[in-house]
Amino acid sequence: MVGRPKSKAQRQQEHRRIRDSLYQEAKQLYLEEHRQNNLGAKKRGLREICAIVLGRHRERGVRTDPPITSLSASTLGRLVNGGVSQSVSNASRGWLTKTEEDIVVKFVIEMANHGFPLSHARLKDHVDCICRARLGDEFPKEGVGVNWTERFI
Repeated sequence: MVGRPKSKAQRQQEHRRIRDSLYQEAKQLYLEEHRQNNLGAKKRGLREICAIVLGRHRERGVRTDPPITSLSASTLGRLVNGGVSQSVSNASRGWLTKTEEDIVVKFVIEMANHGFPLSHARLKDHVDCICRARLGDEFPKEGVGVNWTERFI
């Protein structure tokens, strides 16, 4: 919204998205360079690739809060060798898939538009039903947890 500062969570999400995209850019550059079969060509290392991508980022003038000042060569190495980013890893451990999250958000907005108050317990019940439908017996009987809705919001 124009004229309103972003929340701390929104700033962190944006920072994480930009950082992940920089690592993806660095990974692609590294892999492209090392796929080429130029026998005499010197190939750049992980640190140099990180510095190049960070320099491109600064040239584009993208500002983040806090600013991105470095990229880790060891993180890039892990990603090049088939690892996944922390945000992807965390998302895979969540109860809901991205599509299911979108469904829950649409449900909350629809309930608000119709003037129905939505309690944490009712939202928790809705999410529990979605998870039970997908996970079956793997989903705990007590549901997503007492504080889940608060953290989701």
